[in-house]
Amino acid sequence: MPLGPVDDPAACMRRYGELVGAPRRLSTMGDVIDRFLLEVVPKKAARTQEDYAAYCVKLKHAFEHMAPDEITIADLYEYHAARGAPVRANREIAVLGSIYRHAIRWSAATRNPVRGQFIFADEDPRDRYVTGSERRRFARICPTWLHGYLTLKHLTGRRQGELLRLGLFSERHDGLAFRILKKRRFRELVIEWTPRLRRVWEWLKKNVRRPPSSTVIFPASRGKRRGQAMSSQGFKSAWARAMKEWSSAGNEAFWEHDLRASSASAADSDERARELLDHEDLRTTRRSYRRGVQKVRPLR
Repeated sequence: MPLGPVDDPAACMRRYGELVGAPRRLSTMGDVIDRFLLEVVPKKAARTQEDYAAYCVKLKHAFEHMAPDEITIADLYEYHAARGAPVRANREIAVLGSIYRHAIRWSAATRNPVRGQFIFADEDPRDRYVTGSERRRFARICPTWLHGYLTLKHLTGRRQGELLRLGLFSERHDGLAFRILKKRRFRELVIEWTPRLRRVWEWLKKNVRRPPSSTVIFPASRGKRRGQAMSSQGFKSAWARAMKEWSSAGNEAFWEHDLRASSASAADSDERARELLDHEDLRTTRRSYRRGVQKVRPLR
């Protein structure tokens, strides 16, 4: 049964809810995960929805036949070892912990085997540092809109979803307004104009092609979403094509998210980087986003 477009998982979940009707009795972990996908996941950001859906596929394959209270911490360690991908398994177990918190609220479970007990595998912070030279050379092989996207991301350090939501309506007299989704709530962050940021913004408005009725800065160019904000899936496909060409020329690949760390690394202090990335905790900035060679002043 078709549920909807692959780039709109929230719509798919709503259609799924219409088909299955009211939530059935939560007797198995599969039932709990289904309800989690139906009621909780659609409230999250689009990229998070995609990730959670993928994690839940793996979790259902392993645990759907078991009762929630039947799963022990030993089962979790066995699952983690069998995955063969420690970092990915960490994410999946963490999501399982979130599922259990809801299961307890739904009276489907009495305990959470993840919380406070499970020891996650160690993870080395990602340290890929994208230099300015690399970013500029990569931009030359990108389509026009992605070239502008790279420059705007470097200047602002914003997340992919926040950049894709930009539109002509984001322009304010005092700066560029970003809609930030945190803890299921949107708030606004204004990045003040600088001469370079203003030039990049005006260049994007002038050079990125969009239908006459479209007001978004990075529109989808085809399909049902034509003229609307590009989806994360559409961006992922475009990024993969450009990165394939980049890598085939003998260059080291990098992730789109690495550009956010490069922006933080270019800031003149940890606090300036934290402010740019809009982190609440300075330790997050230092641990994961300040990469490359760090420079400090001597004592005298």
